[in-house]
Amino acid sequence: MRAAWLIAWKDLRMRIRDGSVLMLGFLAPLVLAFIFYFVFGGAFSGQLDLSVGTVDLDQSEISTGLLSALDALESEGVAQLSEYDDVASAEAAIEEGEVGGVIVFADGFGSTVQGGGRPQLEVVADASSPNAGAVVESIANGLMRSVDSTRLLAAASSQSGPPLLELSGGAVLSEAATDTETLSAGSFMMAGQAAFFVFFTVSFGVNGLLEERRQGTLPRILAGPVPGWAVPVAKALVAALLGVGATLLLLFVSTFIMDTNFGSPVGVVLLVVSLVATGVALMGVVAAFASSPDTANNMQSIIAVVLGMLGGVWFSFGDSWLSNVTRLTPHHWFVTGLEASVSEGTWTAALPAIGFLWLFTAVVGAISVVLLRRREGI
Repeated sequence: MRAAWLIAWKDLRMRIRDGSVLMLGFLAPLVLAFIFYFVFGGAFSGQLDLSVGTVDLDQSEISTGLLSALDALESEGVAQLSEYDDVASAEAAIEEGEVGGVIVFADGFGSTVQGGGRPQLEVVADASSPNAGAVVESIANGLMRSVDSTRLLAAASSQSGPPLLELSGGAVLSEAATDTETLSAGSFMMAGQAAFFVFFTVSFGVNGLLEERRQGTLPRILAGPVPGWAVPVAKALVAALLGVGATLLLLFVSTFIMDTNFGSPVGVVLLVVSLVATGVALMGVVAAFASSPDTANNMQSIIAVVLGMLGGVWFSFGDSWLSNVTRLTPHHWFVTGLEASVSEGTWTAALPAIGFLWLFTAVVGAISVVLLRRREGI
């Protein structure tokens, strides 16, 4: 392993010295995201442009009180509220794009609460806008947590009826508003650009292996006391270190100049490392098939652009069949992991996304190892 680290250290210094990594892995995605920041203006202001519908089939004091409490979300600019008489009209409003989702208070909601039970809120969301649906779901969860909290307080103080209504109305202001935090548009754009350019940054390791092969230095290295696997491992280490370093620097700097927020730092680091690992694995497959650095660059560009498009880096596929393909891309799970970390406020919320990224890495990495061993004879 010492030989691999020595080779990696030599390549790392060379790549940093020529400035190409800084340009492609840091400056390019930062400038591109910054351009989007100014072009779309208010889209990156951090304000959540969301319309939420409500249907009160219960018409009890408790449901009315909770709906009144939601007015604070509208006054604070978190969401715009619209009331509907029945579920059918609310669903029609969703189809026409008037609201992103609807919260339904079923008949008997208030009586269930007064009887000590825990009613359920029904959420009807727009399938073409999963982010809006997630936020509406979060608002509903905030409402239910406030109901649970105030019911316990009322039970502890041997109170029921109006005092419960008063407590729930006050509690939902903080519960629902706090629970709507999600990845802002600016943060989403920066995360997408970071994921897109990772696959270009890690290509330096692949190109290093192909350059060694073209220049004839690879056989000379392997002729010495160097294990056959040391060179590919060294190139993978270079790719991983460059990818992780450039991406973390990019996300860190964006928090100052674009006011982005990616959630728990631990979650960010784990997601970046996982994403870079997928990139290294994919570039290993490229190294096994490419005959020259130029061929590798073309293949890498095709892979990066196709995965970026399918991963929703620039636009969403809505509820089309391509949205299912999106879930198979590393880009989707990287952004999903960041969204979960921000929404839940803990890095553990990103574990499902991290798990998929490592599953992807394991499968593609195994393929690349087999192909490289056949080609290099190691």
